[in-house]
Amino acid sequence: MNKTYKTNFLVLGVPKAGTTSLYEYLKEHPQIYLPSKKELHHFSYSLISQRTQGPGDKDVLRELTKEPDQYQKLYTGVTSKHKVIGEISPSYYYFINKIGTDLKNKMSENPKVCIILRNPIYRTYSNYKHQVRMGYEKESFDVALKNEEKRTEYGYGDFWMYKKHSFYAENLRQTIKIFGKENTKVLIFEEFIQEPHKSLIELFDFLEVDSEFKPDSLRKVFNEGGGYNNNMLSRFLLQPNKFKNWFKKIVPKNLLNKLTGFKSSYLSKNSKKFQSMDETMINELVQFFKEDVNQVKSILNNRIDVWDEFK
Repeated sequence: MNKTYKTNFLVLGVPKAGTTSLYEYLKEHPQIYLPSKKELHHFSYSLISQRTQGPGDKDVLRELTKEPDQYQKLYTGVTSKHKVIGEISPSYYYFINKIGTDLKNKMSENPKVCIILRNPIYRTYSNYKHQVRMGYEKESFDVALKNEEKRTEYGYGDFWMYKKHSFYAENLRQTIKIFGKENTKVLIFEEFIQEPHKSLIELFDFLEVDSEFKPDSLRKVFNEGGGYNNNMLSRFLLQPNKFKNWFKKIVPKNLLNKLTGFKSSYLSKNSKKFQSMDETMINELVQFFKEDVNQVKSILNNRIDVWDEFK
């Protein structure tokens, strides 16, 4: 009978705040085990599956890990050297009020969690840019924000809720309540990007693993934001689909690596910059998020002074 593994560490979120880079760095640590697949969303699957009316939502759903046996297979590589068995799924923070207690109960005793918080103005815009990059979002940023409530009514997935994902205070309080303050680590995205090694040392100490370990990939930024020329090949390479899922399962790993290299090269050559937000939009979002940010400041004892717009 195969051994069943329980996680003792989760990165809960938030999306578009460096979780891909963190995943790649943590994966290199010899005492930390993370699955070969980054985002499983196993424990939030039932909630995500209820809202799939937005462009690409059903395709994204097929990428997630629904069944318990699928989930367990991803942890067959765990050995006695792994002190930390983890997972990174940014949807868990968004749904923490609904899944938090059950999530903790399905983990090992006294689990630890990490959250990365990003200036909500730029997290919101990055979320929007991601959907544009994938070829799903067709509206301008301001129109997309105005349509958020309407999209909720139409049954769009949570990732279309650009502003809602950028409210942190309530979910932060709930996370601390469920997991305990001593078991909750908050990283600030802007600090993490500027000094990733310093943030990793903090996190390694928190996890009680070797804090002197330095990942080889530390200088590389993963999943860097940006846009691409909107053509058929770009959309095929970026968007999930059934054929690619099937193809990945049958193709030899060396060929898959070559194809991944081609994808990176092609997208790099077909990249383009997004227009920056204008001052009017930034000021509107400052007012929109101001109260929530003040609450987060209170919870974290003013640790987010790096968010200049909210000083």
